[in-house]
Amino acid sequence: MVIVPPANVAWSAIQAIFKPVKRELSFIFSYKKKADSRDHKYKKLKAALVRVQSAVEDAQRNGEEIIQDVKDWQKEAELKVQEPEVISDEDPKCFFGWCPNLKYRYDLAKKADVDAHVLDKLLDLHSAFRNTFSHPYDPQVRWVTPSQSYVAFNSRESIVNLILEASKDHTLKVIGVHGEAGVGKTTLINRVAKKAKEDKLFDWVALADVTQTPDIKNIQREIAECIRHNLEEGGATARACRLSTILGKEKKVLVILDNIWASLKLEEVGIPFGDHQHRGCKVLVSTRNPNVLSEMNADRSFPVHALKEDEAWKLFTKIVGNHVNDASVQSTALDVCRRCQGSPLTILTTANYLKRKPSSEWESASKQLTSPSSAVELSFNHLANDELKSTFRLCSLMPYNATIFDLLKYGRAFGLLRGINTTEEAHQRLHRLVQYLKSSCLLFDGRMAEEFAMHEVVRDVAASIASRTGDMFFMRNEIGPRELPYAGSLRNCTTISLFYNDFIRLPDRLECPQLKVFQLYNKNPALRISDQFFSKMEELKVLDVKGMQNLSLLPSSLGLLQNLQTLCLESCLLQKIEMVESMKKLEILSFYDSVIEELPEEIGQLTQLKVLNLDNCSKLSVIPPDVLSKLSRLEELHVSNSFAQWEDGQSAGRHASLGELNQLPHLTSLNLHIPDYSNMPKKIFSEKLQRFKILIGNTWDWSDKHEASRMLKLKLNESIHMNNGVQMLLKKAEDLHLDELKGVRDFLYDFDESRTGFPQLKYLHIQNAPETKHIVNLVEEVSLVAFPVLESLYLQNLINLEKICNAQLEMQPFAKLREINVGSCYRLKNLFSFSIARGLQQLQEVQVADCRNMVEIITEGGGSDVGDDEATITVELEQLRSLTL
Repeated sequence: MVIVPPANVAWSAIQAIFKPVKRELSFIFSYKKKADSRDHKYKKLKAALVRVQSAVEDAQRNGEEIIQDVKDWQKEAELKVQEPEVISDEDPKCFFGWCPNLKYRYDLAKKADVDAHVLDKLLDLHSAFRNTFSHPYDPQVRWVTPSQSYVAFNSRESIVNLILEASKDHTLKVIGVHGEAGVGKTTLINRVAKKAKEDKLFDWVALADVTQTPDIKNIQREIAECIRHNLEEGGATARACRLSTILGKEKKVLVILDNIWASLKLEEVGIPFGDHQHRGCKVLVSTRNPNVLSEMNADRSFPVHALKEDEAWKLFTKIVGNHVNDASVQSTALDVCRRCQGSPLTILTTANYLKRKPSSEWESASKQLTSPSSAVELSFNHLANDELKSTFRLCSLMPYNATIFDLLKYGRAFGLLRGINTTEEAHQRLHRLVQYLKSSCLLFDGRMAEEFAMHEVVRDVAASIASRTGDMFFMRNEIGPRELPYAGSLRNCTTISLFYNDFIRLPDRLECPQLKVFQLYNKNPALRISDQFFSKMEELKVLDVKGMQNLSLLPSSLGLLQNLQTLCLESCLLQKIEMVESMKKLEILSFYDSVIEELPEEIGQLTQLKVLNLDNCSKLSVIPPDVLSKLSRLEELHVSNSFAQWEDGQSAGRHASLGELNQLPHLTSLNLHIPDYSNMPKKIFSEKLQRFKILIGNTWDWSDKHEASRMLKLKLNESIHMNNGVQMLLKKAEDLHLDELKGVRDFLYDFDESRTGFPQLKYLHIQNAPETKHIVNLVEEVSLVAFPVLESLYLQNLINLEKICNAQLEMQPFAKLREINVGSCYRLKNLFSFSIARGLQQLQEVQVADCRNMVEIITEGGGSDVGDDEATITVELEQLRSLTL
């Protein structure tokens, strides 16, 4: 027992009384200090908010989903970031100016103290998420994210379970799903894909959109990407053989073909099926027409019907919210829901519209609902402004999985880019418009980050609305030999869209003096365009032609199009294209996926050009010198899977040199391949680059599993030097691949000259680095956050790698890691220590192969990394779903 002297008790009591008094008095005597501290934190929060808003806009432009914590923080910060109360230079007095105003000082300090605590909280939250603002696109798990239209109704879950059971039956090869437009077939099969992955029924699940105009090459590409393969270029037949071989090596594969309109021959795509080819390969097909399933010899099919009345009401209330429980609107809401006739598409579109409207408008909406089309039109009529309505109409011209670049082609002609001066600003505006239309359920997510899709029902409505004024003409997916209607009926058109029709001929000349946009997507390889076809289209601003195999000589009338701003000749056979020099107003020029061998010198005369797209022009072998350097206003240059014969610029040659890029001061987007690192000039890449896909070295191909907006693949045959802008690319990269690293012992130390980590890096792939011993090896820099957003780590053939992380760090370096793949790292004994492993809360997949000295995946003791003094040795990897050793 301890006896406390009375004197100590008294002193403790005095202290207990005096402490709060002292604290309150401090508000009076240090009021200016507290206010200054508050103002300093206010400035820090204001700067942080600007940085976050910029990062969020960048992420949204890339089609990424902003994390909810970030959204909540923005709202709080925006409310708090108001000008603080300014302290007067003259201290207010009381008692006729003889005494300071103690109440004024106390109130001011008290308020500053409260504000400072709120500001501290917001700044701490900002530090917590740092550079992690969004969820990136992952082609492997697109269908894992549940659609807002999916609720686990009995009518749907029972079909899902029946399909999954059928997929286990070795006697069934092709399984079908059919139902009316808008009934939810795509949502349902996405659910099947998700469940099949979760239950590990298949080694791989691959999903491809077929659409009304199937593109075999695109279907093959989508399937290959889902199983993490890249198909080499070549004809459809050669690619089919390659895909069949790839699929044949897997034991169990589920291939899902969504939205088939007509019978598709699986062997032409490269899908092996059946006992004689691949018993473990199952095919799931969705279509509106059950006859298609019969023609494809489906072994079993499942109809998808409209939702039952109680299910429809549950979905409706989920979207609209508790407002429907108000007695004043409930009967009207029930009537609106019944009029949707159990169609999920109609319910989604209608409910998303109504949840933004007062109850007084619900009765009117109920009377207008007669079909899915009327629901779409109702939503369109109440879009916020004409800009959104123009975007919606423009989307009727787009392919099924359209991109922001597709919108960019037409944006100016449709009045969407008024006041926009740069293509980067245009990308941002178009992305915002697309996001708003998605929130109204008039558009949906596409397969890739930059893609979006429009349901066929919605597209039909969009085309109908666009053509009502008589100045827009559409022909889309017409089967059988076709010709254009009488030319006189097209005379007053401003837009003509001819989308994959079976034309046998076109008129010799189309007289449309007011025409601004002409779109021709062709599927007849024999179709020709006459020399005079464009001679009466003087006002044409956008010409978008795809799939023409007879354009070796461009029609001479193209030279008359003096007002043309966008010219796209894509997937075409091209030879003589010099006449484009006469189109002095061109801002966008695209030869994407075309057969073209030489870019003419005349291109250099297009001094207004902002975008030049030569992606996937695999035959392009000549770009003459001093052509690119003349395009002084160029903002986007795309040369992926295309020309790569860059000169070093030291002497006159036949080809363009990399040094010409230094003469493009406005360049913000760049795709190109540099086979020889030694040819790179000292200064080549600008700090202005916002989006890039750059390959350096002769190892790489253009496969891009992650669809990042900033990708760098770097092969170094010599010791690294970063004087040509490569360091800047490293710091900005989201997807980084490194090969043959020489002289690199510690990756982070040798590549991070600024000692700030890699704040934007999401995917890191290192291979063939015999001298590398560590990925992270730091002792002194304890506060460094090395990889705050890294999600995938791939290490292959690092034969002397001893540790992945050998550092004393305060912050977890791999907190966002979802996937790690390690192979042929012979000296590696473990992946992570317990302290690191405790931070791997997002880890989903671990693969380790050919690591002959590997003792354990997670090691308990001894490592010099995060928190080794902590006693807890429990590691729970709750997200882990795949472990391959």
